[in-house]
Amino acid sequence: MRRLSVVATVVTMALAVVTTATASAVAPIAGAHRGDLFVLDLPHDLGRLTDSPRHERSPEWSPSRRRIAFVAGNHTLAWIDAGSGERHRVLRVSERFEAIDAISWSPDGTRLAFSTHTLRGRGPRLCGQVWSVPASSGAATKVLANQAWVTGLAWEPHDPRLLASSEWPNGIRVCGDDVPTGLLRFRTDGSHLSVVASDPRPSSLDLSESGRRIVYRGWLHTCHTCGEIWRSAADGTHAHVIAMPGPGMQGLYGPRFGPSGRRAAMVAIRHGHASLWIMRADGSHRHLVLHQADSVDW
Repeated sequence: MRRLSVVATVVTMALAVVTTATASAVAPIAGAHRGDLFVLDLPHDLGRLTDSPRHERSPEWSPSRRRIAFVAGNHTLAWIDAGSGERHRVLRVSERFEAIDAISWSPDGTRLAFSTHTLRGRGPRLCGQVWSVPASSGAATKVLANQAWVTGLAWEPHDPRLLASSEWPNGIRVCGDDVPTGLLRFRTDGSHLSVVASDPRPSSLDLSESGRRIVYRGWLHTCHTCGEIWRSAADGTHAHVIAMPGPGMQGLYGPRFGPSGRRAAMVAIRHGHASLWIMRADGSHRHLVLHQADSVDW
């Protein structure tokens, strides 16, 4: 894949890049740190995309790799053109929602799926929702309601269906006792909802560009606020751990496949600080790339 030429006027960021990463012409990684977006062209060409007082997070490359969708604050869905720096607000959700949680582009880049959640009543009770909206902006269409916490979304590349990671947060009730959790699959109109894998722990799901493999954060061997990285086939079979937290690490988060599917990126919390790591898709050859990164997409 060709390398992306990012904004010519980017400001070099005061982030520590580990230059021992493998040098090759690979697709750049988008990330967020302390509320601003950046692009890292491996091995060490780092540029800032935004410099805003609003907290920006959860970057997501479009299929063309020209635009990056993101969440501004907790309630605004937007995208930025990585070549020109042009920003576009897609929509702002109501304050009755706690936050926009996950984002995914449609395969043709014309729509965005996103998830939200509300907290209701005493307790409280968490209810998750999934929506779809034109990337050009417009009214959002509700796809699913009354779900658990939907922390990851992926639009399948060859089928009008979505995959989601849905979990039951510790100590919080969800909409109903029969709400499905785990890895879910459903059509983009919300019909034909099925449970791909019923493990209640998957979070922050990502689907390879081929649509054949899933990577996600789990916590079977760690803790709910910690996490290890799992990989499975797209149908939920052959699930296994590929990465456990190393010495001094609190947990591993937000795994994302590279475009080829042969490597993956993730965020690790070590000694209280978030950093960007990359590894092969089997979890081997894991190494630190960037000392400061809160969320990433590759």
